[in-house]
Amino acid sequence: MIEQHRITELTEDRLGLAWPPMRELRPHLDSEQAFLARVRRQYAQGYRIAVSLRADGSVAGALGFRHGSSPALG
Repeated sequence: MIEQHRITELTEDRLGLAWPPMRELRPHLDSEQAFLARVRRQYAQGYRIAVSLRADGSVAGALGFRHGSSPALG
């Protein structure tokens, strides 16, 4: 059976959900507090995080992104 996931963009008050998978991707961040402080600064500049949520609400993965445009790509 295929496991169903829901992808959702996190609001600032839910950023802690992204810490476990991001910790694996960014081992240089030594604490959740350091991660949250960094991400909150980046959120003010347009950075966002989305997570993949399993049916039970646990986080399967996370990714960071920015919306943007450029002269080359429009």
